[in-house]
Amino acid sequence: MFFALEGRVLRFSYEKLDRLKFLYEQALDCKDVVGLCIATRADCLEDDVCEYLSILNKQTNLYVELGLQTIHDQTAKILNRLHTYRDFLKGYTKLISRGIKVCIHIMNSLPGETPQMMIETAREVSKLGPFALKIHMLYVAKNTILKKWHDSKKFTLMSRDDYIQTVCDQLEILSPEIVIARLTGDCLKKDLVAPMWSLKKVTILNDIDKELVRRNSFQGCKYTN
Repeated sequence: MFFALEGRVLRFSYEKLDRLKFLYEQALDCKDVVGLCIATRADCLEDDVCEYLSILNKQTNLYVELGLQTIHDQTAKILNRLHTYRDFLKGYTKLISRGIKVCIHIMNSLPGETPQMMIETAREVSKLGPFALKIHMLYVAKNTILKKWHDSKKFTLMSRDDYIQTVCDQLEILSPEIVIARLTGDCLKKDLVAPMWSLKKVTILNDIDKELVRRNSFQGCKYTN
């Protein structure tokens, strides 16, 4: 099994290298653990940490998950992500130049984005050639700024059908070499405000499959280098 380490929990951005070594190597010492998955932000990858990850990469099955969400800087600014697409590329390059597998996360239905912008994000990510990709649907949770925006109608969430159509459009232009690790995300029912349809994750996955069959389509069928 893999041991997954969420960067935010372990304060990946701020821990000193010695502390990270202790945490990661302690995890790898656990029985039956055959790999390590670390989730973090691309702007939190210091050079000394990347060098250490390069060593780990030669010792175990390692991959790093990076949250991009969108290539559009105007959206990132609205979301207060505090980094640009250029910042993301710097961190991403540090990893792949060392042969470390990377899984990129993108998100559909972000405030102000059109389906075409979401497809552009998928197309640019495909050009980067990551090991894997996770596609998420934006959801609104209780007690968040996003809920206030949703309540005041500052943005509109995608419908279920629009989400399925957009994901299929994204899959068609993605390189067939990229592992698709997720096609939608979900929130705890007790915390979810909208969209409620996102709770039925299995039916969404089934309907994505059905739409691809209806189109006589598949991942990479419209991919171009």
